[in-house]
Amino acid sequence: MTSEGLPNDAMGGSADARDAFNYDGRLLEQINRLQDRIQKFALQNYAAAGAVFLAYFTEKIPIVPAAAAIIVLGLNFTIAIGFNVLNLRKLWKMHRITLDRWFQARRELREALGKDNEIEKLLTTQSMSFWHFLPVIIANLLPAIAILIWWKYFV
Repeated sequence: MTSEGLPNDAMGGSADARDAFNYDGRLLEQINRLQDRIQKFALQNYAAAGAVFLAYFTEKIPIVPAAAAIIVLGLNFTIAIGFNVLNLRKLWKMHRITLDRWFQARRELREALGKDNEIEKLLTTQSMSFWHFLPVIIANLLPAIAILIWWKYFV
């Protein structure tokens, strides 16, 4: 048994396979942290933009500073998300390399998993493209787009 409670053969038995398995687990933890950070940035952007919208609609600030603040917030959080996306893409590539290395000792398992089309697609995805992240980037810019539309058509 390993320290993770798995039988030795679950990780291939060899020290290299165990190292790859453990390293991949750390990579997945970092990937999850980055995904959480991206979600938090998007939610913080919405909360901050909502506060500025509220200030505008309660006539605490005029439209120009409100629009400027919301646009700057949107751009700031989008840039932060972009840097995290770049790191996430690197970590995904590292995960795929490590997973491929781990599967080298498990050809039968890899072949069995590859029989399912969805799993095969996932197992052969070597990198995440920009298009994977486009929805979160667009959603992050919605408050800025909304204030510009409001300014153009309702002010």
